[in-house]
Amino acid sequence: MVSLPGRFCVLVPNDSTVGVSKKIESDHERHRLRKIARQLCPQGCGLIVRTVAAGKDFETLKADLDHLTQTWRQIEETAKANRAPVLLHKDMGMTSSIMRDLFTPDITRVVVDSRKLHAEIREYLAEVSPSLLPKVELYRDHVPVFDRFKVEEQIERSLARKIWLRRGGSVIFDQTEAMTVIDVNSGRSVGHRDQEINAYETDLEAAREIGRQLRLRDIGGIVTIDFIDLRNDKLRKRIVNELHKELKKDQAVFDILPMNDFGLVSLTRERVRPSLFARLSENCPRCEGLGRVPTKSMLITQIERRIQQVKTESGARRLVMKVHPELADYLSEGGMKSRVKQFMARYLVMIKLVRDESQREEDFTCAPAGEEKKEGKKGWRRFFGLTS
Repeated sequence: MVSLPGRFCVLVPNDSTVGVSKKIESDHERHRLRKIARQLCPQGCGLIVRTVAAGKDFETLKADLDHLTQTWRQIEETAKANRAPVLLHKDMGMTSSIMRDLFTPDITRVVVDSRKLHAEIREYLAEVSPSLLPKVELYRDHVPVFDRFKVEEQIERSLARKIWLRRGGSVIFDQTEAMTVIDVNSGRSVGHRDQEINAYETDLEAAREIGRQLRLRDIGGIVTIDFIDLRNDKLRKRIVNELHKELKKDQAVFDILPMNDFGLVSLTRERVRPSLFARLSENCPRCEGLGRVPTKSMLITQIERRIQQVKTESGARRLVMKVHPELADYLSEGGMKSRVKQFMARYLVMIKLVRDESQREEDFTCAPAGEEKKEGKKGWRRFFGLTS
């Protein structure tokens, strides 16, 4: 089935369904939007109203739908005027699609460190949602944006198997083919003499963190959470309600069952795409898939961030990078268009690659020339259980 997503609507050609997102819980609002959708829906097409359309007026939805209708007409005209194979339609770039799907009014700001990207985002928002323009900010500081907002720390946390909570408890994530299992442990959590209250407060904090991590990790399918046992039924319901409240911030459809007598909560979350863990890692050739190692693209991103960080901190123009010979070949292939040459041109530095067979394939160190003996960034091994 062909579908064309917009900011507020999804046009479904050759269909007759008119629907409203299940995430909109108000019966009055659902009825209002369904009525507008039936008035606007073109003949021979279906229409789905998205969650972000809640509260929007007739004219706003009509403008979004007119754009989608025009796009579909262009596709039909291209199909009639050309013989297969031919490209009929190309979806918008990743940046615009992220703005379309994830930039909701509850987001306070979007920080961009690229002038070109900043201009693209503003151009798109000016057309579909001008009210969000003031929230887009061009980052101008000399400190790399990832370092300023500790983005890498959040990525690392979203790849870690074990996450520590502020109260001293922990949450452990195990993903299998069939389902994801999450275990909540009290650990060092001690605040009250009453063990039931301690368990409740740890579970409450874990519920908030689990809801957030399910979104960040993009975990879909069946999820079972083993909370710390609680005897009080009211406290059990509060834990489930808190988890439900956190998941409501998510765009994915979900369904939660009550906590059973074993302290287990089962839920299903819409599987939109592979999880973050699956996208940023691949099967390890040394353990035949039992563990995980970062993808080449992930390593390249880490190496680039390290080069940027070393240059910013030291001001050095000559860097030495020690890598495994296989990674050195990957960085050097392509001659003048190789990845290492691109880094040198982008950051105005000279980079000397040193092949070190003692390094693991996913490890690297980077330091100013003359200081290469100092320990550098050890890749992402600790997040995949490959270090002791």
